[in-house]
Amino acid sequence: MALSKAVTRRVQLSPNYTTANRSLASIRAILIHWWNVPSAGATHGGVVSWFMNKDSKVSAHYVCSANLVTQQVREKDIAWHAGPANRDSIGLELSPYCTAGDYQTAAELIADIWKRAGRIITLEPHRAHMATACPGDWDLGRLHRMALAIYRTPVVTTPVIPPPPVLPPAVIIPEKEKPMSLTTQNVQQIADAVLNDRRHDLNGNANTQSFKIANTNNQVNFLRAEVAGLRGALTGLVDVLEKDHVGLKAHVSDEIDRAVAEITDVVEEA
Repeated sequence: MALSKAVTRRVQLSPNYTTANRSLASIRAILIHWWNVPSAGATHGGVVSWFMNKDSKVSAHYVCSANLVTQQVREKDIAWHAGPANRDSIGLELSPYCTAGDYQTAAELIADIWKRAGRIITLEPHRAHMATACPGDWDLGRLHRMALAIYRTPVVTTPVIPPPPVLPPAVIIPEKEKPMSLTTQNVQQIADAVLNDRRHDLNGNANTQSFKIANTNNQVNFLRAEVAGLRGALTGLVDVLEKDHVGLKAHVSDEIDRAVAEITDVVEEA
């Protein structure tokens, strides 16, 4: 049973019913009762208890008042509420106070039965089948209009939007350090600077007054050995560079040879 959230639904099955296997397609009418005149002071709970009493030999499918519906007989079974009309009807026992809340809850219950049946089922008063004043002051025309408005209101379903997936924290993979890329021009500048510094040191030593040449040939050999060591160091540097720097070796060799010649000249002049 799909009623509004304001309505509390309870199930307390009465022992007073006839077992059957009816479908809603076989229901001809919904019979409307009130449970007594207002002055009697009867309550929703008191009526439910009376229907739970086996000795009462009476029942209804539903007891209904403002915001409260208690089902006491399954719709497929026959409740004992209207004599011969029991066989093909559903009985509703309504509050005699006929408040706006009573009308609203009863209309919701009727509309729910209609929706499940897939059709509008006639509302009939109890007095149409038995000699009674029941259902008293209930206006079945008003009740039918309210139920019809609810029945015709399309059900708006709120789409269920799944929560966004929980993604694992991003793993930041550090970029591998790229080897420093030296251009041929860079390496050439470095080599020239080293050669110039070395040439300056050797020239300075050759020209200083404290530089005593005891044996010119030995000194030249010493200087050549120094320059050869420099040549080896720079050549080793070039060997580890990228292939496009191979041409620099010739430049370094030429510079070293020129430095050796200059230093040799300085030594011979001394």
